[in-house]
Amino acid sequence: LALPDDLQEAVSKLVLRDPNGCEGIQNLCATAKGSRAACDEAFFQELCRLKGWTEFVLPPADPLAGTSTAKWMPLKFQDGDPMLWRREFFFRCEAQWEACGLWHEESKTLALRRTGPAWPAFHKDKVLSSVRTVILPKGRKVILRDAFKDLMHLEHVANMDAVEAIEREAFLSCTNLALPALPAGLREIGRGAFGWCMCLTWTTLPQGLTVIEQDTFYRCVMLALTELPEGVTEIKRHAFANCYKLNLTRLSPQITELPAGVFQYCQALNLEELPPSLQSIGGAAFESCAALMLTALPETVNYLGDSAFEGCTSLLLRKLPDDLTTIPRRAFKECRALNFEALPEKVEFIGHEAFANCTSLQLQRLPPSPFLVISVTAFSGCVGTTDRLAMAWLREHDGFAGA
Repeated sequence: LALPDDLQEAVSKLVLRDPNGCEGIQNLCATAKGSRAACDEAFFQELCRLKGWTEFVLPPADPLAGTSTAKWMPLKFQDGDPMLWRREFFFRCEAQWEACGLWHEESKTLALRRTGPAWPAFHKDKVLSSVRTVILPKGRKVILRDAFKDLMHLEHVANMDAVEAIEREAFLSCTNLALPALPAGLREIGRGAFGWCMCLTWTTLPQGLTVIEQDTFYRCVMLALTELPEGVTEIKRHAFANCYKLNLTRLSPQITELPAGVFQYCQALNLEELPPSLQSIGGAAFESCAALMLTALPETVNYLGDSAFEGCTSLLLRKLPDDLTTIPRRAFKECRALNFEALPEKVEFIGHEAFANCTSLQLQRLPPSPFLVISVTAFSGCVGTTDRLAMAWLREHDGFAGA
């Protein structure tokens, strides 16, 4: 059906031609001369009023320069499941459907129109899951949980300037996402928000962040941060695990705990020192951080988790904090540069392979505690005085094989 330039005539023609609802129309197009006029919103509002239609969808001004609006297809979502509305006209009578955005097939671009609280799971749609570019509604402040999860082809997100919060797993497994930077006003990043985003190359984060949540940047293998915002007071489990190019040199002095796996396998990490008030270093917190060359731990540290520094082959500690009572299993395994002569006197337990293969370790004495327990494998692979001390102690105590 070709629409005349005059809007009133167009309305009359439609109504008179099919007074019962225009169900037979398969395509609506405007004449070239009056294409914008014939697609004017007022025309469709009047038409819907006369026909009793509850909804209409219009192609908005083209979000991408140089792209024909005619090639955009409106998206419709029902009960959270996306589908493409492939027909060329822009009417829909079912009131429960809501217009969400437009899809451009050639450029694989999704232009979102909804500014409400939620978006569907785009990755569940076979077509939308191939999206490469997402255009957010201007002024959007929150990117919601799972919003773009598992969109493995997604590369760019436009209109993020106003975003203040990115919720849990919003971009999880967007393996090709290559955002140049995060918005300066960002205040919150949820758990796992950028997990497995393996093309992110940021060197800094927005200064408004105060907490790095669990798994936030898990396996962001190209992430090359050199510093964290001054206000960050808490970093949670596995926040930066497997970030091979992470190159932090310092952490906020306000941090008191480094939980399990927080920097696990960060092979380029080379912190010059740890926060002076640090009390706890969790299991595998620095496992396989091969470039880490710390010479001392803060004296406030009173807890080490299993494998806390396992595989830190460049670690240069000269002593351990005096308040340590337990050196757990594999805590310093394969720390081949480790070299100190004594352990803290309060130590009462040295676990399985705690110092295994620490070939430079030359202990001159063991802790004097009468309750000392040493695993039979605690010093396996060690040489020199350490090996002799350990073997003598084990013979004296009938080879206790501890946990």
